[in-house]
Amino acid sequence: MHNVYPLLYNRAVFEVTQEEKGYGVVWGRSAFAGSQQYPLVWSGDPAADFQSLASTIRGGLSAGMSGLPFWSNDIGGYRGMPSAELYVRWAQFGLFCSHSRMHGDSRREPWHFGEEAMSIVRKYALLKYELFPYIYSTAFEAGLKGLPVIRALPLGFPDDPNVFDKDFEYMFGPWLLVAPVIEAGGKQAVYLPEGTWFDYWTGEESVGPKNLKLHVPLDMLPLYVLGGAIIPRMQRAWRIPEERVDPLIIEVWPHGQSSYNLYEDEGVTEFRCDQGKNEIAFEWSGPLPRRIVLHFRGIGKPKKISLVRSEEPAKTQELEGMDLEKKYVLAIPETAGAHLLLGF
Repeated sequence: MHNVYPLLYNRAVFEVTQEEKGYGVVWGRSAFAGSQQYPLVWSGDPAADFQSLASTIRGGLSAGMSGLPFWSNDIGGYRGMPSAELYVRWAQFGLFCSHSRMHGDSRREPWHFGEEAMSIVRKYALLKYELFPYIYSTAFEAGLKGLPVIRALPLGFPDDPNVFDKDFEYMFGPWLLVAPVIEAGGKQAVYLPEGTWFDYWTGEESVGPKNLKLHVPLDMLPLYVLGGAIIPRMQRAWRIPEERVDPLIIEVWPHGQSSYNLYEDEGVTEFRCDQGKNEIAFEWSGPLPRRIVLHFRGIGKPKKISLVRSEEPAKTQELEGMDLEKKYVLAIPETAGAHLLLGF
């Protein structure tokens, strides 16, 4: 019974919670075949040191490869008091997991690690909230298909022989590559698989396969966006809204042809982007009418913008936007679907 016991234990907790609350949830560290039915799993009690941070990342990616789609860890490590640097680096990683918590055998609240650490951790906590529609959709897809929220590179790039020893970086959903810093001092090696990648912070473009050697300041997590990305976001907030996210912000990194399905409780919204030589065509169709804010990254200001709504296919509307730091921002009135054409 030693191995199957965790499965039966977690099942019991899940089922009684479901009976009382209408939904089941478990925060358990031991698991067995079939435990993916009773999410979620966390890493256990690592020590508060950089070696344990690296081992925790490797363990989480292994859990995902083993069929556990929802996995988390104790930010800062559990045993011992982390340094401010370690705490920040662990938070940057832990906040880019499906679930996040700050927990240990000593204080783990951000304000115990100084003003700089608290400011940095707040930045990434708020970013996670902004990415809530993307994370929720990825989690929804994980429930349907079993693909984990944090994905070891072999899951995303199975034909690339260079990814099989990359134990400390991963895909967060389909579009974001995360490479947590796992050494004191900020030195970090990053591998970018085949494709076009954009530095999330600077917009700098790189073409993979490519190895990078970085020296990363404490407030910076190496984060890269795969070209063609279509990333749903929400406005900055201090909590997740109970109602639907409106407006829905769509961040687009045009590159060739790409598509993305946004999974929500009400259904699936389909997005498609096609970047041609002199134009970008972007269209979507979904179950809910709502306001859409489009952020096109890495493009110049279009000369012409045309919008055709799904409910008015014979009507073309000319729109106005604004050029903001090489990012084109466009607000679309409430609509369940439309076809947008940017001409250059």
